[in-house]
Amino acid sequence: MIAMLPKAADAYRRQIEEGLGNDPRAAGKARAILRKLLGPIRLVPEQGGLWAEYNVQSAALLRAVGSGGSGGGIWMQFTAD
Repeated sequence: MIAMLPKAADAYRRQIEEGLGNDPRAAGKARAILRKLLGPIRLVPEQGGLWAEYNVQSAALLRAVGSGGSGGGIWMQFTAD
């Protein structure tokens, strides 16, 4: 199963890239993938800018290769300039 993770990640990456084009159907699929991987995204005003807060759902990639995973998440915070 571990050997399949790069293939699942690559498939998700390709779908997200397609979703950045002008195809509304591809964009919808990309949004669904991002929701699975990131969960809710909250924009928080801070220090004159916005922080995007979300949890990376690492189990989403495991589900893509057929495992239920742990359901855990990793806390990450990024800034946009």
